[in-house]
Amino acid sequence: MARLKLLKRVGYSDIFTLENDQSAFFYEAGFMIDADGAHHAYHRDNRSCLDYLGNAGTPGNWWALVTDNGRPSGNPIIQSGSDPAPGFYISTTSLEDESRDRKDPRRYVDAESINFFVLPGRLGLGAQLGDFGVVVRPAANDYDYAIYADVGPALKIGEGSIALAAALGIPSNPKTGGTGHGIIYIVFPGSRQGWPLTQAQIDQHGAALPRRERRDLLVERADRNPLGVVERRPVDCARQPVFGELALGAWVDDGVEAAEVGERLDGSERRQRHGLDGEDGVIS
Repeated sequence: MARLKLLKRVGYSDIFTLENDQSAFFYEAGFMIDADGAHHAYHRDNRSCLDYLGNAGTPGNWWALVTDNGRPSGNPIIQSGSDPAPGFYISTTSLEDESRDRKDPRRYVDAESINFFVLPGRLGLGAQLGDFGVVVRPAANDYDYAIYADVGPALKIGEGSIALAAALGIPSNPKTGGTGHGIIYIVFPGSRQGWPLTQAQIDQHGAALPRRERRDLLVERADRNPLGVVERRPVDCARQPVFGELALGAWVDDGVEAAEVGERLDGSERRQRHGLDGEDGVIS
């Protein structure tokens, strides 16, 4: 029996941990695409770039670009001929390689090559930049390892890099991609191993995260079918034993009947899973 503990809510996403194992917290949300840190993320013509320039700020308030004075009020610096993407702006992430100069695009986490997720500012819960996580897409029976590399708005949750979206089979174009629901994020506070890391190293560390030896997991999908019944789909754990009740928390059980599907909010269903009406709930 796993007893859930509700930690907080951000937007329409409840963030849980387990009372008997608080090595991770987890939540379900959509997936917005973050291009920050990518060498081709932003360009002054606002056409050649991966994402809209407005997502990096506005003149006098460039929150996602390197500027000449090191402050949002400065003028954006353009990559030179020796940089990865000459002519493009230098896009930043919250996680940085401090061994490199602030004007070096390689200082920041490249959203096109590294799986990373974004957490809201002032979230708390013990998570630090560089901590590891697992992002699960139940509809595709898939998961991938990632790191916490960027900080987003305090009231929004559910965002990850171009590379992570592509790895999960989610449309990864920052301008048109993403999904509104159905992605599970599991974050392991205190798991960081320093930066920089390659994606292969992230996968290696991710494979060593705490996990349970339980197969045949069932994930409740909150997609309402014509009969109003919650579908169940198996998660293929053949790749390795995956996380059990810790990893999927409120979304995993051993055969308990599906709970009532609640109202649709912000593109996803809010569910009263197994009678979770208060701060704690029980999955048996």
